[in-house]
Amino acid sequence: MASSLDTVDFVELRWLLEDKYHLSRVDAIAAVEVFRQTGVVAPEYLEDVEALAKGTPVAYVIGWIDFLGCRIDLSLSPLIPRPETEFWVEQFVDSQRTTKPLRVLDLCCGSGCIGIGVMKRMPNVHVTFVDVEPLMMKQTAQNALANDIPEHRYDLITSDLFSGVSGKFDVILSNPPYVDPFGEISPSLVFEPKQALFAQKQGLALIEQIFLQVKNHLVDNGLLYVEFASDQAERVQDLAISAGLDIRVFQDHFARDRFAICTPTKHI
Repeated sequence: MASSLDTVDFVELRWLLEDKYHLSRVDAIAAVEVFRQTGVVAPEYLEDVEALAKGTPVAYVIGWIDFLGCRIDLSLSPLIPRPETEFWVEQFVDSQRTTKPLRVLDLCCGSGCIGIGVMKRMPNVHVTFVDVEPLMMKQTAQNALANDIPEHRYDLITSDLFSGVSGKFDVILSNPPYVDPFGEISPSLVFEPKQALFAQKQGLALIEQIFLQVKNHLVDNGLLYVEFASDQAERVQDLAISAGLDIRVFQDHFARDRFAICTPTKHI
């Protein structure tokens, strides 16, 4: 048994035992130490430990992940929320000092973590969730309910970007697919939904579409926050400027270019 499970990460195993099986920190560490020394795992944990050994992301095995203090269910296998995304969403929340009602669009919402995290922190916000995948509407609704978000505070729209969206928003928050399908890919990504990860044009196809259409869906002085890969910043800036947007690029907590704030260019 030890040979078939020798790729298990001990830290991930501890997370699993604590978060899914509710072992105390002391008991989880003890169980991990037994596994480390003997390769033996209790039968009730074996299926999940085997999943970890095969490379399944620990968040999927546990079944949920924390995002801005919200419990985000992953039972329908959405894109797993990343700390980099959590960082810039928190930056947005912390930048808002207004109490007036805000209309926010969570574009390419996946699990709904962005909009749900924002609504949890900002009682003045109404969020429209948009994703091309109908199953993600179900996942988002489950997560809104689990985090005590009243139904009147959000809408769910299945749409290919803006195609099914009407009206204008004060803020658009988007973590669109931006991974180059022909680039170097982490093995763990094979477990996550391809449609939520990959985009053509070296990962920039959807970002380009968003830039070209966003002015029709922002109020005057509206803001677009968009995430991208750390090596895409220069090309993202060029695409934004070509689309008539002013753009500022910001770094994540690892000091890597990670997101941008865009506004329609004002002509004097």
